[in-house]
Amino acid sequence: MQQHPWDSLGLTGPHLVLLAFLALLLSNTLIVVLFSIDKRRAANGDWRISEATLLFVTALGAYPGAKFAQRYFRHKTRKKPFVWQLDILGATQVLAILLLVVPASRQT
Repeated sequence: MQQHPWDSLGLTGPHLVLLAFLALLLSNTLIVVLFSIDKRRAANGDWRISEATLLFVTALGAYPGAKFAQRYFRHKTRKKPFVWQLDILGATQVLAILLLVVPASRQT
């Protein structure tokens, strides 16, 4: 049986699922907060959070939170390059989940 890096940490299936869930919860909460801050700063004419930062956090698995925040705050909806990049990240995340889940489901 092949050794995984997680084995040395003592993390088993349920622990990994919980860890992944917490990481996704954290990244999605963070992106909503960042969109909120950026929207407020935009309205006040203050220094903004860069699109690169928003996209980076989204790439950490925060697409659902980013899309929610984008619509809820009505922020960054008219910037087509940003919207396109955000949606590409979302499609990539869905593809990654499918690539992880489908082979695992065939093994059982």
